[in-house]
Amino acid sequence: MTNTNKPLPSLKAMAESKLMDGVSKQTIFKLDPRIVKVRPGHNGRIKNSGLRAHIDAMKVSMRTAGTAAFPPIDVEVDDGEIFLVDGECRTTAAIELMDEGHDQLYLDARQFRGSEDERIAHMLTSNQGRGFNGLELGHIYLRLRRCGWSIQRICERNGKSDTHVQQMIVLAESPLELQGLLAAEKVGTDAAVAAIQKYGVKRALEILRAMVEKIGGQKKITKTAVLGRAFSRTTVNDVVASLDTFYNRLSKQQ
Repeated sequence: MTNTNKPLPSLKAMAESKLMDGVSKQTIFKLDPRIVKVRPGHNGRIKNSGLRAHIDAMKVSMRTAGTAAFPPIDVEVDDGEIFLVDGECRTTAAIELMDEGHDQLYLDARQFRGSEDERIAHMLTSNQGRGFNGLELGHIYLRLRRCGWSIQRICERNGKSDTHVQQMIVLAESPLELQGLLAAEKVGTDAAVAAIQKYGVKRALEILRAMVEKIGGQKKITKTAVLGRAFSRTTVNDVVASLDTFYNRLSKQQ
């Protein structure tokens, strides 16, 4: 007689037995990153110095410790070919290392199943490591809007406010020159949003362009630079107290 009370020896056995709630199984594959294809325009990343530094840091880690410490990439299979859904930086880092002479590397991979809009939305919640900047988010939000998603649905998916989503979409729809300043990290997201809110898109671009030219692009333009430095509460209180003293003395003199 089989002992049905015998402890199950592994998570695999627990998941396959279906006798224990709270344990399920997900299949992880090992993929050669060189066979993974990337659809043009799929990745929301902007290629700039920050992204390059992020990939280089991954390469250092992979060179010394392999790929085991990295989370799985997400892929989908379409007509017999493997396409990337999430994990382009990890994939790029591994391919570059092998091109530079490193031994064969494999990446853990999960198979994604979903519609085109779900594939786009997946980037918002699966992102590992370096977060998306404002312009990158704006383009992802804009793509979802064009797929029929409401602002509210995007907010619920990404855990952001409707104000945030709308502001990032404004950046994604701004003139290419302004987007270029953001992509080159010469203007910060908050600075661009503040300038647009205060001056409108056309005037904001003129002001931000002039600010970048003035400092030679050596520093990123910040919100404080656009709006001016706000006074601290202590400073405001001191000014108010000084004015009260001044007017009290003036009243006594009269």
